[in-house]
Amino acid sequence: MNYLKAHITDDLKFYHDRGGYQDAQLFMQNTRGNICGTSVKKPIRKLKDGSLMVYPLYDNGELYGAIQSGVHYFYIRESGKEDLRTGIAKFTSVWVLEDKLWKLSTVLSYDQAEPEKKDKK
Repeated sequence: MNYLKAHITDDLKFYHDRGGYQDAQLFMQNTRGNICGTSVKKPIRKLKDGSLMVYPLYDNGELYGAIQSGVHYFYIRESGKEDLRTGIAKFTSVWVLEDKLWKLSTVLSYDQAEPEKKDKK
């Protein structure tokens, strides 16, 4: 959690088309309770092959950030079992350089769907 906290901006904005808006504090709280929780059923994400796109952001020729977009699958991981795919979604993230450290500043998570509906497209 310390690594994650060091790599998000203090004013992080996270927009989810089903879960609503989260600021940095709520994002950290939800991550701690869900993704980093001690649940037997661990939620994970895997990037869809070939979907990641990254676009640099410049200000007068100086790199200050990047826009990242892609598609990821959601899974539930249980010990001794194959990962179970539970969904798919698109994401767009804005990363900024602060003191030579990349930090996540804005996240859009959208177009959530059941995997079989989206995988056919």
